[in-house]
Amino acid sequence: MSSPESIIGDVAEITGIPAPAILGRRRTPAVLHARYLAIAALRQAFGWWAVADIAAHVRKDRGSAINALRNHQRLIAENGEYRAFAAALHLTLPA
Repeated sequence: MSSPESIIGDVAEITGIPAPAILGRRRTPAVLHARYLAIAALRQAFGWWAVADIAAHVRKDRGSAINALRNHQRLIAENGEYRAFAAALHLTLPA
């Protein structure tokens, strides 16, 4: 099983957004998309964790993590580049 740090590192490598930026406060679209992917990947890998635990690993609050998971689903449906990043991370894509 991957560690949370390695999952965030994988997202950083695939998206080209450094891990410190994913964990930081910047809110550019590219950083937000990488953060959404990291949160979704953590949710998939550690589904038994509470959302607050996932949020803590990306230095965000529970509400931000819930919003990220919603945005993740929306972006998979609307954004081809985002969908390709999600597929590269082996995230489950909706049918």
